[in-house]
Amino acid sequence: MPTPMTTPKLRILVIEPETSCAEQLRTMLADRVFAEVLVAPNADDACDVLRTETPDLVLLSAVCPPRAEEQVVSLLKWLDPYDRVPVLTIPPATRGFHDEDGDETHRGLFARLTRKRPAPRAFYYDPGMLVARIGDTLRE
Repeated sequence: MPTPMTTPKLRILVIEPETSCAEQLRTMLADRVFAEVLVAPNADDACDVLRTETPDLVLLSAVCPPRAEEQVVSLLKWLDPYDRVPVLTIPPATRGFHDEDGDETHRGLFARLTRKRPAPRAFYYDPGMLVARIGDTLRE
């Protein structure tokens, strides 16, 4: 009996220093883009991966230092002089913290009066925006 043709899985290298964001990206890309996701926390680890694996796309977190992008792009140009592997910088969005009703909490005046600092904003990735940008980048 003939086996159905399978399409090769997209391979994406994600460079994300925040562990929780990296896991969020890994799960989202596996579910929405059906990709094999390789994760590196920094440019040095990403370069180690690039020396042994050839991804279809590199996603670089905007929270990485500019030197990280230079390092990765430089190695990619050396390994792939024909520029077949696109590098996409992905900015994280921020999400405020919410109260029990799901409304974003505002800690303005009260926080200032009690000299408490407002809670930091959580970073996350907008799945729809990211999937659209990946599709646009791969079509180019």
